[in-house]
Amino acid sequence: MNQLKLIACCLLFTSALSAQICGYTRKNTKPRNMYISVSTGISYAIIDLARGDIMSDFMYGFGPMLDIKIERNMGKRFFGHIIFNTKTTINPLLKLQGERISSDYSSNFDEFILGIGGKYLNNINGVYFSSSLGITNFRYRIKVNNQNNISNIGAAIQFTLGKTWQINKRWAYNLAFAFNKTHVNSTNLQVMPFDKSYDIINSNSFSILLGVTLN
Repeated sequence: MNQLKLIACCLLFTSALSAQICGYTRKNTKPRNMYISVSTGISYAIIDLARGDIMSDFMYGFGPMLDIKIERNMGKRFFGHIIFNTKTTINPLLKLQGERISSDYSSNFDEFILGIGGKYLNNINGVYFSSSLGITNFRYRIKVNNQNNISNIGAAIQFTLGKTWQINKRWAYNLAFAFNKTHVNSTNLQVMPFDKSYDIINSNSFSILLGVTLN
């Protein structure tokens, strides 16, 4: 139920932003070189937690994603952008040394990305491909006792394949499939019910995103 509430809030946010853009575009028709793209959707993450030479532990599950890009036109088909991306894996399932275990803790696993990238847009059919490189960190939240464990900063990369539908000179709708890969060397992130910190954290996630772009 909590997952559905969070996803519904993300979609409502996107719808509200679309309505604001519609009102804005009635008064402004001259295009500019700057764009802002806001997308929300559902993500599935597989999180690999390693402690030295011990077999890796895993968390995996679904949750909402928010992806914001501020773009600048660098040519007829090329764009540069700044990206802010955040996603949450809600109550992830746990595997300890290959065996699935149960947990009494209600928890969320958050990931954040801040970085830069580029996009190639085919103006004929609206299909685009983008890639981004940035910094990331993880946060593991236990909701029972409000415990927060935050990792060190690491590296992240995102690849996106999507399609845009231009409504008018000011705004467009977007549908995209995204792949995020993150890596952190961490010595201070503890995940219950595990009792030790992890040396390395890797996350691979697959997402479906819906959004709008304002010119």
